[in-house]
Amino acid sequence: MRHATLLFPSDYYDTNKVDDDFQAEWDAAVACACFDCILFNFNAFKEKGVLTFHKPVQDPEIPLIYRGWAMDPEQYRLFYNNLIIKGLRPITNPDCYNALHLFSQETYERFGNSQDGESDLPGYPDTPVTIECEGTDINVATVNTVFKRFMITERAKSAKEPLFPRYIDTPISQDKLDTFISDFIKLRSEPSTEGIVLKEFVNLRRYDGVTNEWRAFYIAGSLLTLKQNSDLDEPCTCPPMLYVKACTSLGSPYCVVDFAELDDGSWIALELDDGQVAQLATTQDPSQYYRALSKVVQRCFLGYSNGRFEKAYDIVNKDVGKDYYISAAKDFGESWAFTIDQGNGQFEYGGPCDIAYFVKKNDFTLSYEPMSEVIIRWEAMPDIPLLR
Repeated sequence: MRHATLLFPSDYYDTNKVDDDFQAEWDAAVACACFDCILFNFNAFKEKGVLTFHKPVQDPEIPLIYRGWAMDPEQYRLFYNNLIIKGLRPITNPDCYNALHLFSQETYERFGNSQDGESDLPGYPDTPVTIECEGTDINVATVNTVFKRFMITERAKSAKEPLFPRYIDTPISQDKLDTFISDFIKLRSEPSTEGIVLKEFVNLRRYDGVTNEWRAFYIAGSLLTLKQNSDLDEPCTCPPMLYVKACTSLGSPYCVVDFAELDDGSWIALELDDGQVAQLATTQDPSQYYRALSKVVQRCFLGYSNGRFEKAYDIVNKDVGKDYYISAAKDFGESWAFTIDQGNGQFEYGGPCDIAYFVKKNDFTLSYEPMSEVIIRWEAMPDIPLLR
């Protein structure tokens, strides 16, 4: 029985063959009986906005997970909307994708940083200090105050530019900073329209010249895998599990956190990203990864076939009355959850709309919880697009 559709990019010349860079993942996913593995022509979509599959999706009602190349926000929104038009159910909506794939001040503020050590939620690790820039006019006085050493990167996750300095020391003059920014933009083969970020350059501990970095994948509010993401000859200390477990709810149902050991032995969350477009860790066995994913999928993504989700939707819709409408839905594993808004689109915090409606998948029992008590879990759960 299939519990989720997995969508991979096809080969550029042969749309019935997976892209070579995803061959090992494809083979591992196909070996798991719970996945319906589908190819789409990534290049045709990127160039023409056309989304075509190599075969029909077996069950459009079950959740869909994308594994492939990164897209900019507009591309991903178009991609997501095309999937919805096809009647499919991608688990990561565009807002969730942007929150993790782009540098998002709001997302990073959940963490502390290496200077103040304070976070919005207990247990979160520090992150490097950052300055998110609008345009290219950056005040050097702020840069010299905030950083001892920094790097220039894009707000959208991208490959490092090998011809550009790894870091820049302060103090620095305004003219020199402007030159660095200009050179960085010129070197990018596909300049990002999402803006520039200045990021603290942190000193990482090295073992025989190699850093100790680990990549954690999370899905549906739980840790999926934690694997070393650097080419060390021997296993080294892993990040504290307090930090790893604290990152299960980052505002996205499928995400990645990269942890790194600092030269003083402490740990930092170096990068965040959307799980759909993050590569597997360098030491990760694709077969083990997809077996782990299949267990989560089989446990969480149950009960969609034969219109059962639609029945749950109708139960909530009847309960909320004519003055409200269902505005969002999530998969909580054993239950589907719904929120409502007033018919005029207004939302009153603490009012009738500030309730999460839960419908049990096994017997369609309806229950209620204050949204304030489930909001952290809500953000981490797979999205269920409302197709009505």
